[in-house]
Amino acid sequence: MCFSLCLWYVRILHLFVASEQLGIKLLMIFNTMKDLQFFVSFILIFLIGYAVTSYSLLTTKQQVIWDSTDGKSPSQTYQLAQNGTGLWNWTLVRNVIDWGMWKVYGQVSLLSNVEVDDVVLNADNDVYGTMVFILTIIFVCVANVLLLNVLVALFNVTLTKNDQNSHSSWAFHRFLLVDEYTRKSPLPPPLSLFYYAFKAAKHLYHKCQNKSNDSVHGSLDDTSGLDSNLYSVISFNAEDKIKVDGVINKVSINFSTSPTDESAKIWLFVIMAPTIRSNPNSFSIIRNYDLTADDSLIDVRKKLKTEIRTFKTDLRVEKGQYLAIRFSPGSGNPCSTERNQYYVNFDDKPYMGQTLLFTHCPTKGFAMSFNVQTAPHTVKRSQFQIRDDMLQEQSIAREYWVHIIKSIKEKEKEENKQHDLAENF
Repeated sequence: MCFSLCLWYVRILHLFVASEQLGIKLLMIFNTMKDLQFFVSFILIFLIGYAVTSYSLLTTKQQVIWDSTDGKSPSQTYQLAQNGTGLWNWTLVRNVIDWGMWKVYGQVSLLSNVEVDDVVLNADNDVYGTMVFILTIIFVCVANVLLLNVLVALFNVTLTKNDQNSHSSWAFHRFLLVDEYTRKSPLPPPLSLFYYAFKAAKHLYHKCQNKSNDSVHGSLDDTSGLDSNLYSVISFNAEDKIKVDGVINKVSINFSTSPTDESAKIWLFVIMAPTIRSNPNSFSIIRNYDLTADDSLIDVRKKLKTEIRTFKTDLRVEKGQYLAIRFSPGSGNPCSTERNQYYVNFDDKPYMGQTLLFTHCPTKGFAMSFNVQTAPHTVKRSQFQIRDDMLQEQSIAREYWVHIIKSIKEKEKEENKQHDLAENF
């Protein structure tokens, strides 16, 4: 429970993002933690090497007993304390870390260091203590002087870099915080279980409803027996307005005229009405898709055992959009049927974002259907996220053009300099 309480207090820091002043500082601290990982990775190598080596030297006199001699020559034989048994325990690991860790923070005392198991460590004036003294000097120089100053320099670079985009970054994280709490239960536990059960039942209901009603759009009816004659025409059926966000994974066309040209193309266009438009028949091109990218139309004609041909696609669409189609000459034509058709004559492929003025034909249509596979894992993007993406794209474009203009100015400056030198000579 104590550990859980500690995590709960840390979690409170997450709420500071709601404040502009505290939130920006919190983001800076979070970004500097990445630099701290670099420092810890390096310092651990030096720390383990120093702590194990120096602790072993300091405890040698307690664990190794040299046999006495007549004093004329050093002893060549020794004995281990307790015959080498019982020297290991888990407290030894803590002692080694405790001996080396505090040197990183500047506590470099080498005398009367009492460990957790009452072991007293002293760097005496002998060969063991002298070696520990030298190793401590080297370790403190590397840890406190070199690596610590490198860490401070990295912090300075990171803070300077983050300060430039601090406000937009804070605004984005504040939105994530607000969005998170808007999706949480307004009821406290354990009453929140009823709220989440209701949300789950509501999600399943909408999922089943979308699967049964909103996945299939269009009609393959060919009872008229007529050709729709859609060559070089961008056309869509207004009755087949897309009702859910998802991906069009299948398009079926009831051909009245089979394809005759191998190089002919059938293009799909995702279109929607502009937010502000002066004419109710104007629609904008959002994206396009080559329906014949995987199969040539001659291969399609060979595969046509019936007049209905199904194409696999991967075209992302959103609620409220329409699916338009364009048949180039020689690509075949679908059957005509009664729908609510809009069309515009267009010989070339339109560019993205282009607005076209369509002609409305309420009693005519073409035999085509498509399936929209809903994507439950896709999170619907809010207006804030769309706006944030737009601002980031503008920032990237601005930086790009600043770089281009700067390079042009430098090039002109260099050319003028060379021109002045040429005139002087």
